[in-house]
Amino acid sequence: MKKGLQCSFCGRWHSEVATLIPGPGDIFICDSCVDVCKSVVDNMLGKDRALPERIKEFRDCVTGLRALLDMKEITQAEFDAKRKKLLEQLWKT
Repeated sequence: MKKGLQCSFCGRWHSEVATLIPGPGDIFICDSCVDVCKSVVDNMLGKDRALPERIKEFRDCVTGLRALLDMKEITQAEFDAKRKKLLEQLWKT
């Protein structure tokens, strides 16, 4: 039986991989498994590349609403309702 550290995900030994990254406790991940994880995340984000822009637009809208609230142009209830609607729109598209 081999002795030493091994990837907690694929089971390859430290001598079989280029890099073995330590995690919490006795958890390790190799560079190959990191590449697989990155690919999965990239694919998930690739499905909605517009999300960061929509989040920025949401933040800008909420900032504008907060300014209106601060100037007493809208009530807290109106602010909350508009913010909720913006959130629904953000995740719907």
